[in-house]
Amino acid sequence: METLTNFVNLEILLLLLAIWFIILYQLVTGKINTDGMARDKKDGGMSPGRLQLLFFTFIGVFFFVIQVMKNPGVVPEIPPALLVLLGGSNAVYLGGKANSMLSRLGKEQSKK
Repeated sequence: METLTNFVNLEILLLLLAIWFIILYQLVTGKINTDGMARDKKDGGMSPGRLQLLFFTFIGVFFFVIQVMKNPGVVPEIPPALLVLLGGSNAVYLGGKANSMLSRLGKEQSKK
């Protein structure tokens, strides 16, 4: 039975690696478009809200992957601090989006 478990674990690992290499290949060749992912759509400059959201999301993913690699048989506990970090990051991003939308609406109202 242990041999079957090891075989299934190896197969899952190979499948995940294959998916990762396919995504990496498509990113490198440009089939997955990442242009403007961290840019503000209004002026084309770098968006601090998008950058911090991307950064903290990668931190969360990295933490989760490390925990799974340490103990692959168990779904890891997510610490409350990480949840607060990700929630705060999303709140900052959404706050920036709401602020830009409200300022745009205010400019449109003042033109009328």
